[in-house]
Amino acid sequence: MIEGKGLGIERDFSSYLKEIAKKWQDYWEKEKIYNSDPQKKKKKFFLTAAYPYPNAPLHLGHGLTYTIPDVIARYKRMRGYNVLFPMGFHFTGTPILTKSEAIAKGDKAMIEEYTKIYGVPEKDIEKLKTPLGMARYFREWAEKDLRNLLLSIDWRRKFTTIDPEYNKFIEWQFHKLKEKGLLVQGTHPVGWCPLHHNPVSMHDTLNDVEPEIQEYTLIFFKDKDNIIFPAATLRPETVFGVTNVWVNSKAMYKLLEIDGNKFIVSRESAFKLKFQKKNLKELGEIPGEKLVGKKLLNPVTKKEVEILDSSFVDPTTGTGIVMSVPAHAPYDFVALLEKIKDPLKVPVIPLIKIEGYSEVPARDLVVKEKILSVKEKEKLDKITKRIYLDEHEKGVMREDIVNNIDYNNIDKKTLEFIKNNIAGKPVKEARELLEEWLQTNSLGDKYYEIANKPVYCRCGTEIVVKILENQWFIDYENPEWKNKARIALRNMDIVPEDYRSQFEYTIDWLKRKACARSRGLGTRLPWDKEWIIESLSDSTIYMAFYTIIHKIREANISPEKLALDFWDYIFLGKGDPEEISRRIGVTPQKLQDMREEFLYWYPLDNRHSGKDLIPNHLTFFIFNHVAIFPEKLWPRRIVVNGHVLNEGMKMSKSLGNTVPLYRAIERKGPDVLRLTLISAAEVGNDTNYTSRLVESITEQLERIYKLYKSIYNEDEKNEEEKKGLYEKILESKFKRRTIKATEALENYRLREAAITIFSLIENDIKWYIDVTKKKNIGFLKKILKTWVKLMAPFTPAFAEELWHVTGEKESIFKQTWPEHKDIMEYPEEELAILYAEEIINDIKSIEAATKRKAKKATIIVYDEAKINVIPEIIKIIENEGTPRKLIKLLIDITGPDKKIYEKAKHIQEFILTLPESIRKLLKEKSIKEKALIEHTKEYIEEKLNIPINVYNSSEMDETIKGQKRPLPFRPSILIEFQ
Repeated sequence: MIEGKGLGIERDFSSYLKEIAKKWQDYWEKEKIYNSDPQKKKKKFFLTAAYPYPNAPLHLGHGLTYTIPDVIARYKRMRGYNVLFPMGFHFTGTPILTKSEAIAKGDKAMIEEYTKIYGVPEKDIEKLKTPLGMARYFREWAEKDLRNLLLSIDWRRKFTTIDPEYNKFIEWQFHKLKEKGLLVQGTHPVGWCPLHHNPVSMHDTLNDVEPEIQEYTLIFFKDKDNIIFPAATLRPETVFGVTNVWVNSKAMYKLLEIDGNKFIVSRESAFKLKFQKKNLKELGEIPGEKLVGKKLLNPVTKKEVEILDSSFVDPTTGTGIVMSVPAHAPYDFVALLEKIKDPLKVPVIPLIKIEGYSEVPARDLVVKEKILSVKEKEKLDKITKRIYLDEHEKGVMREDIVNNIDYNNIDKKTLEFIKNNIAGKPVKEARELLEEWLQTNSLGDKYYEIANKPVYCRCGTEIVVKILENQWFIDYENPEWKNKARIALRNMDIVPEDYRSQFEYTIDWLKRKACARSRGLGTRLPWDKEWIIESLSDSTIYMAFYTIIHKIREANISPEKLALDFWDYIFLGKGDPEEISRRIGVTPQKLQDMREEFLYWYPLDNRHSGKDLIPNHLTFFIFNHVAIFPEKLWPRRIVVNGHVLNEGMKMSKSLGNTVPLYRAIERKGPDVLRLTLISAAEVGNDTNYTSRLVESITEQLERIYKLYKSIYNEDEKNEEEKKGLYEKILESKFKRRTIKATEALENYRLREAAITIFSLIENDIKWYIDVTKKKNIGFLKKILKTWVKLMAPFTPAFAEELWHVTGEKESIFKQTWPEHKDIMEYPEEELAILYAEEIINDIKSIEAATKRKAKKATIIVYDEAKINVIPEIIKIIENEGTPRKLIKLLIDITGPDKKIYEKAKHIQEFILTLPESIRKLLKEKSIKEKALIEHTKEYIEEKLNIPINVYNSSEMDETIKGQKRPLPFRPSILIEFQ
């Protein structure tokens, strides 16, 4: 057994921290204390974090993502749980492929990224030139970093997503989805890399950005030659209010032929349309300026409109053709205002009635915001969003929109459709009906854009939208499946709760998702081997795989024997175990052990991941669990962490401020890094990693180390002495800190717990050492021994070292978490010291205000013997938001007083700062203020360096005549100055 060597180290503290981290890491791994096996008589806790993708060294963001669950894992073990915290590695997808290809081609920028930013030795670059070489190289690096971060992982269960056993597991998962009708083959828009001809999702893009697909409606305006000018819009119902069409005269446009029809769109749009239309031919280019002045026919109203020029038309968005609806679109209104100059003369056709606006909502807001130019994008974007949302949610189409139609050219059928289905209908309803009608009548089409463009593939190519045919999709649109996902979410904890709405929103809008790629690493689609299952589709239920992979290996089962019936039995309890065990060559008992191990650990208690994965992985995780497992095995909790900023800035390669995890660990050691990441922000918020905080945490641990050293090096002669006032106060405070830290950890307020444990308790102990004249060393050592247990989940090696300094032989992680019931509480003594501090501050304030030094003080307190109103005061303060009732009660006690409000506020603030246990004491027991102050008289005199006398008000009636009379916890203080 490794024992602590004492605290006599007087050298660089960071080196000391790194040394003890290595010592205890080696010990924990040798003793295998984090290998977790089922213990039927013990409560279990199973938590996982998103496994890393090894195409580069891990960074600070990974450090936060894995430190949070590790703190929880260590805490739960000390609370008596049998905890499983495993880790794997995600090889699936194209990022490894893209980067290794670039290195193999000698891409200097890519090679410099690895050597200069990440610190890969130049001699190792050769190892990164193949996808598998890169994946294996960084998997080893990542595992080393995770071990060095002191994570309490059961490494027996590690795997990669290209291991043959995992491939068989994913094949089973996809067979189950297909059996349930949740995998469909069809035509659907997807994010697409034009260079590699491959669908793209979040894990395939630079900076892990999910390509969001926006569906536009194209409305076919035509010129006299029957050439179509397709206006892309999100609001087709506003076609009745078109006054003109916009182009950008400085942009280049292309003439296309699609399915026999001629179209004019911007050059950028023509490129994108190649991926959405089959029969597309380019016929030539036209400068935008040559389109200005042309007349077009509105396909719905049959009215003629003119093409005008405006710089706000972005040729990279939509088709570069924009229909102008100035009554309801601020950009259109301002573009015309630039030409006409008078807002009242801008031509408008009102279409939508909405409460709170005039007939022309765009004019209302443009005038209010004093917008004069389309260059005022920030203001225009803001009011555009507001109008669009208000009109969509609350708007109603006007009945008189039929007046905007050219009755001479419109057919009867169209007119009837408009009267019956559009006029007078809510905007939401009218939009859907018109979209369908336009397509049915070949007057419009659909067009797709990347809404959050530009999004780039990891190869550097900008992503476009492609209409994929015969592609396999996971049908997240399935209404029955969505409903089950909603039920699971309702029954699941989301930490922080604020993120629940994002999950609800994602479940609602989630559509079919392409689940396979033609290239990359991963599992092949079992019934169509040309496709490889993509990275966000093979990482949804792998938490179940952790429960049994080590047993598969122990039983030496070859992967080809892991057929569908094996997984059906293990995870669903289906099939004949005798027959399956014969086929795969293991005993029925071993097969049953695997089934029981899975059932012991499942359902998953905690899933930890970053907030950027809510719109994809974390929601897919819910969907796939409810699709495959029975309700009793659905996940229980998702814990969402924020991003890590470096000195207030988002980390990125372009800024050169990405911090590899290994460098952050090397800086001051893993304990400092862990506590820095946890202390910087609560779970769910972005964490700001700063040099100043790193130094502060290092100094804090060094102070604690020195405090420990000073106490443990002292003699313990007075160990059995009775606890005095200061010992009682320290123990009482320590009890409350323990309760607070425990409650914070139970509720995933890790920062609050860390501050309580490392800062507040340190301050309490320093306070005790400062005020007491004779330290009770035996008592202090008991406090310290309990304190170090509280530190253990956050700074494991530091805590383990201090624990062994106390003479303990067994690991601190085999100890139980401190129970507050085992710690004594002394609320009356605590109240005495808090009241004493109030009096000290009051006297110091008087000295400061008068600029005179006190020579002596007389403190006259309210006499409870007359009437004990303190319980009533506390009741009023706890139940009332304002001090009105308190003021009335105080006037009844003391009579009229000009400063009664100020006094009431002071009393209220004092009572509210008291711990709950003290307020409870005051409600239940008659407390004598005079006795309280006399209890701490020596303390007050020492702090102020003056003598004090204390009297009840009844003893000093004559003395305080004409003076302010004392109130409960607001004594009269008479000072004699020097």
